[in-house]
Amino acid sequence: MDDMNVDSMFETKRVPRGTTLYKGMRSVSCKTVLNSVHYFFVTDDVSVAKLYATRDLCQYRASRQLNLFNMTNDNIRKLLLSDTSLSFEDKRVIAMVTGVEVQKRNQAMYFSEIHANMRKYLTDCSPGERFSHHTTNKLACIRMCAMFANLGYDGYVANDTQSVFHGGAFHKEIMLCNATDVLEVVKSSVPVLSKTQFKKDGVLTMLKLYAKRSKNFLNMFNDMAYYVTPVVAPGMAVKMYSEQQQQDSSNNETLRIVRNTLDLDITVYANFPVRLKELVHTVFYRFDLACNHFVDLLNQEYDDLNVRLVSRCRKNPSSGECLVDTARKQGFPLINRNVFSVKQYFILFPDQTEIELMDVAVVYQQAGRVPTLHHTLSNATGFPLPTRGYLADELWSMIRIDTFGESNLNRKRHPITGKEKQKGVKDLYRLKYVAYSNRDNNKRVYSKYHGVIVHLINILKKKDYTNATKV
Repeated sequence: MDDMNVDSMFETKRVPRGTTLYKGMRSVSCKTVLNSVHYFFVTDDVSVAKLYATRDLCQYRASRQLNLFNMTNDNIRKLLLSDTSLSFEDKRVIAMVTGVEVQKRNQAMYFSEIHANMRKYLTDCSPGERFSHHTTNKLACIRMCAMFANLGYDGYVANDTQSVFHGGAFHKEIMLCNATDVLEVVKSSVPVLSKTQFKKDGVLTMLKLYAKRSKNFLNMFNDMAYYVTPVVAPGMAVKMYSEQQQQDSSNNETLRIVRNTLDLDITVYANFPVRLKELVHTVFYRFDLACNHFVDLLNQEYDDLNVRLVSRCRKNPSSGECLVDTARKQGFPLINRNVFSVKQYFILFPDQTEIELMDVAVVYQQAGRVPTLHHTLSNATGFPLPTRGYLADELWSMIRIDTFGESNLNRKRHPITGKEKQKGVKDLYRLKYVAYSNRDNNKRVYSKYHGVIVHLINILKKKDYTNATKV
């Protein structure tokens, strides 16, 4: 199935990027955060959407080209008879919902428990017709979307069809399996997000969009460039690198691992730690402003979100301000970095769910270690991203600390023996990604770390090695 030429086997409809799609809301507004945007139904026919728009008529824009399975009877029949990943029950549910390769009598028997009027079709043995019900649609869409993901489809498109189950006609529709990835709201250009997604990765999605448009996180210290240098820490920086650059399929495992992070840490380097308390206060005050502005815009874009910003830091008992500690070391002796103060920012939902937004650390590091920024990628993302060379050096230091560090925090990250060893493993893959650059004149460019990192990862993967041997 992996080698199947989908276009030659199935009829595919492509919807160009920028196409306007519509959805009629019955009980909520377009700015409502929906319970789910999986199996998201829209249409390219505004007259059809208006039939459902008892509350609001929503307009969306395709953020990229959509590849859709065309739900014609012939195409569905090919799907049901093809050697796909669909199980027998998968095919049965799809057949019952679409009415292809099934009779009305079979449909009536299958759906009689959830729809009482189906029983009158028990004696009708004519070809089946489209049947739509919330429960059955969900079952069918779950199964189809799992398969569409393997085939490279974003969902399906269906034209008007006859159906005695729906007053004689079933309106044309587009069902999308990944609405958040392919749709944006026309009026504000924000993605369609569900409540579940907001509490998973939606906050980070919106923060990255905010940073890209506002440039607040990139420019907030332009007037203090002589004193401070902000930079995104390696974990999220590598993820942002990977999202901005084209990669070939041979790197799929590495991409999956380096993109599996939601932690946004920003390090603000104090180049000249004079008037330190005042400097830390200024840094945190500006992040307070930017983060509060972001939360205000979130609540404007989504009417019923009602989130607020929560921040925490170790407080000075006498002043109540964030504590400044000049003796706290990070990574010593492998890194000689003073951590003066750390502030954490969270998004608090009305149900008291708390999602981490970012951590901001103000530090001082020995000469020669202050990062240089990758200006092109920084402008593209709206975040201060370090150069590839600096990232590689930082990750190499982190790997040494993960492996040889003496603190309890470091021991947890050991890639073989640590309780949180996946963090140490991620650092290896992040350095592998950074060290293995894109094509340059058809030649691979390797950094000085690539060979040893590949060797270490290969050791981790050897099943016949004991942990002691790997260590």
